[in-house]
Amino acid sequence: RTVQRGVRIVPTQNGRIAVSSRGSATILGSGTCVMPVYLNGAHVPVEDLDSLVSVDELAGIEVYAGPSETPIQWSHPCGAILLWTRTG
Repeated sequence: RTVQRGVRIVPTQNGRIAVSSRGSATILGSGTCVMPVYLNGAHVPVEDLDSLVSVDELAGIEVYAGPSETPIQWSHPCGAILLWTRTG
């Protein structure tokens, strides 16, 4: 069985979250960890990615799949997802 490394969107009881298999922390088993999400630079708790912001509001998305590529201000063992809105 081949294990794909990178970012995946997975369903949960409350919606969908992003997980990384490239992070240095293992959460959820299978060597994956939940990626933190930042909205306009501020950390936001996420239970469902779809409920954060509408696609029409987005100006940009940055995805850092692991700690070695994540900028220091958003450093996390699982990488990070940064969402930027047009009004933010």
